[in-house]
Amino acid sequence: MAVQRFYVEVATKQVLLLLMIGPWLYANTFDSMRHMEQENQSAILAVVGLLMAAGIVGLFEATYQKTTLSNPIHRHLVHFTKLFLLIGISELMILALATIGTTHWLWDDPLLWALLPIYAALYVFDWWDALSAATRSPTGDAAEKQ
Repeated sequence: MAVQRFYVEVATKQVLLLLMIGPWLYANTFDSMRHMEQENQSAILAVVGLLMAAGIVGLFEATYQKTTLSNPIHRHLVHFTKLFLLIGISELMILALATIGTTHWLWDDPLLWALLPIYAALYVFDWWDALSAATRSPTGDAAEKQ
């Protein structure tokens, strides 16, 4: 396994989510949730919190360190697992912002400023996990020399 190739795969996953999937989720979810009746929003919000916690735990458990990085199938399966978990977490955060939104304008909402560091931490964790796994991989040292 070439370590640089692995890093490009991780970066591609994150860029895809941040620049394409995330904005698409926002565009297709945010306004429809804001116009939902208040009774329905509170029911959805109760489930959102539980699902978000499950998704974040899942992201921590779907680690590159438990994966045979030299096996492309294993590596791609963990990439897709992490991508799908991040998509779910992203959608749940958008739902929470739309439902609980305390202000009329998104960027001055205190909930957004609470969610952004958590979301950033998930991306930082993903990189930490990738870097740790690549350096601990039995073929990592040999791949770096090639």
